[in-house]
Amino acid sequence: MFVRFHPFILAAFVLLLFPILSAAVQSSEQRQFPLTETENADGSWFVWSIYQRAGYPYRYEPARTFPNSERFRPSPSNIPQVGDVGWWKEFMAIYDPNAPEGTDLRTALGPLSHKALEKKYGLIKWFRYDKPDPPASTK
Repeated sequence: MFVRFHPFILAAFVLLLFPILSAAVQSSEQRQFPLTETENADGSWFVWSIYQRAGYPYRYEPARTFPNSERFRPSPSNIPQVGDVGWWKEFMAIYDPNAPEGTDLRTALGPLSHKALEKKYGLIKWFRYDKPDPPASTK
C-alpha cells in the first residue's frame, strides 16, 4: 500500500518548531517589512512567515484581502487538509489537526479551535496553497 503525503507535511513540521521560528522570523523579517498593528493582529503576518519559512512563498496579504492572493485557491468542498489556511475577513490561521487537544488551528495567539472562532467571526473559509508550475523545458 502506497501512502501519499500532502505537500504541507513540511509546513506541519515547521509549525512544531514555531517558538524558535517566530523569534528568528520576527528579528529578521519584521524589520524589512513594516506592518500595522491591525495586520499583526489579524494573523496574516503569522501565516505568511510560516509559509515563507516552509518554502512556500507568496506575496503578503492582510486577512481582509487574502482571498485575492495569487498563490491560494479555495479548498475543495471547503474541507481542510494539514497546512490549509483558515480565513475570516478579520483573522486567519493554519489548519493542524495534530494541534493540542481541543484545538485544530495554529495562530499568532497560540493553538485555537476553528469552531470557537466561528462563534466570533462566522463560518470559516479554507484556502490551499497553489504551487506554481515548474518552468517549461527549453529542449
